[in-house]
Amino acid sequence: MGPRIGQPRYVRRVAGDRWQARPYDAATGTRHNLGTFPTRSEACRAVALWAAGALAPLPRFVRRVRTRKGERYYGLVPAPARARARGRERVPGLYETAPAAAAAVAGYLTARDGPAAAARLLERPDESGRTPTGTPHAHRDGPAARPVRPAGRRAA
Repeated sequence: MGPRIGQPRYVRRVAGDRWQARPYDAATGTRHNLGTFPTRSEACRAVALWAAGALAPLPRFVRRVRTRKGERYYGLVPAPARARARGRERVPGLYETAPAAAAAVAGYLTARDGPAAAARLLERPDESGRTPTGTPHAHRDGPAARPVRPAGRRAA
């Protein structure tokens, strides 16, 4: 059972007088970071929407940001293999919709790495630990996903 509307569970205060919403999904054993919000009530509302399944999952390599003009989307892709620095590159531009940002990500990867490598990157399962809201990772599903330790004895 998810949190009730208005319940401040999974909401905490963070730096900059903002509130972070991080609900825990007991079914998959993962914590979902829904972002930071200016008020506690907005963070509680995001948790309630997440619990109701009303937040749509984002496409691969697409992130959501809140601006003065409302929610916008941008792409964040892995750095190319030939680069020495490991990390991520931001796709230029902010987009009004998640599908527009996903199309920009696909176009950026195709131009940078070629169509075959872009298709492999887009099809590869996401192992970043960032789960799209409402859709658990395939590699974390099932009973074998988390080893169960025997009760009463600590692992040495």
